[in-house]
Amino acid sequence: MCYRDRLIRVNGIPINPHAALLTGSSSSETAGMAKAMSPDVTLKNMDVVSRMVHWHEAPVIVPPSITVTKVRLPQVVLDEFLLCSGDDNDNSNNDSIFFCNKPTTVPVHPAGPYLSNTLMFMVEAQEGLEPRSLFPCHRLDRCTSGLTICCTSSNIAKLLQVQLTAKNVDKMYLARVAGRFPYSAIEANTALINKTAKPNSASWIHIQNPNDCIEVNAPIGNLDVVNGDRGVVEDDDTTGKPSRSRFQFLAYDETSKTSMISCCPLTGRGHQLRVHLQWLGFPIHGDVQYGNTSKPRDTDTRDKVIEAMYNSIPDEHQQLPVSSLEEEGGFDAGAISAAREVCRCCSGGRCGIIKSFSAAQLLEAGHAIDLHAWKYRIKFQGRDKKKGKNADGDSGSTDKIRNEDDDPIADMMLETEKPAWAKSCGFGDIDDVQWLQ
Repeated sequence: MCYRDRLIRVNGIPINPHAALLTGSSSSETAGMAKAMSPDVTLKNMDVVSRMVHWHEAPVIVPPSITVTKVRLPQVVLDEFLLCSGDDNDNSNNDSIFFCNKPTTVPVHPAGPYLSNTLMFMVEAQEGLEPRSLFPCHRLDRCTSGLTICCTSSNIAKLLQVQLTAKNVDKMYLARVAGRFPYSAIEANTALINKTAKPNSASWIHIQNPNDCIEVNAPIGNLDVVNGDRGVVEDDDTTGKPSRSRFQFLAYDETSKTSMISCCPLTGRGHQLRVHLQWLGFPIHGDVQYGNTSKPRDTDTRDKVIEAMYNSIPDEHQQLPVSSLEEEGGFDAGAISAAREVCRCCSGGRCGIIKSFSAAQLLEAGHAIDLHAWKYRIKFQGRDKKKGKNADGDSGSTDKIRNEDDDPIADMMLETEKPAWAKSCGFGDIDDVQWLQ
């Protein structure tokens, strides 16, 4: 089907099993296929193979507007890394960052079935920025909400990524977890029984009053690469990476039998807080992927999503116009129609839609969990003048910075509003939450 309908191309030329090689016959039978290539052709270095696909974007849930705040970097940072001159995009945003309050269900950047339904695309449209001009400086899981930093300057994005890698950024999350989280050393010793053996350990530690908290030191590895599942693994597991997190009890809601806690990841592994809380026995509310089943599956929303997607599929006899984007890509109406024929959603109806998307993508379960990136504290370290030179020999490089033990040249504090679930569960009055670093 893909060959016959010219959905696969080499250097923009469709492949057709009935076509002669471009250098082959020019008889009347093949004259009509002069712009097609045989699948037997031998590929050469730098050939580009492309495949035309037709897919349906998974839905997301967003507020009328996403909270976006533009903040200029401290002048000392701009001067230290020469970020005000010679930058790659000459515009008024090149000395600033944007920090957004990302809604749950929304991925940070295009991935999988998501393209326009992503934070970067939405913020660009909302703020009147050029398409594809935003660089994400880090990412959050799609099901997580909260503070996400992006910018229009690749140099600033690189600088922030280097500061993150060097552990110069403190992060504070809020989470609602199942059960009563330990709030004292006595409770912790009871709740953490069998969790204190090295190398995987959880312990009650004292930072400074009242900052008593639980620290988890347990390596995280991949359990299921295909589905993206991670978990705590043994120390000798080669897939495991050292991972440390700290958690502090804030409040308990008797009605929902859930606790509000603050979370500070000391390392930056994927799904780290979610995995560590599951391992402790206090999974995050709504996190089906990591052990919480207290939140019922939303089959009503799923059915509405499926019906809406099904109704958006054109009738098989309906000839849709070719868009300007499709014309620019060289796709005619026949090729577009063929792509729709092999699309599982278009050809399979409601069953095809169900097979094409996960429960989380259909907003049934696991698409929104009660984990929110609340505050970031960026402690900018200056550049290492002995090592830091960029490609032009300029000493304003952003990829070599001083040791984290040196005094920072500037601090930035970023904060979002607390999430609705925190306010609705009686946790909204909690403001004086201490950093656990």
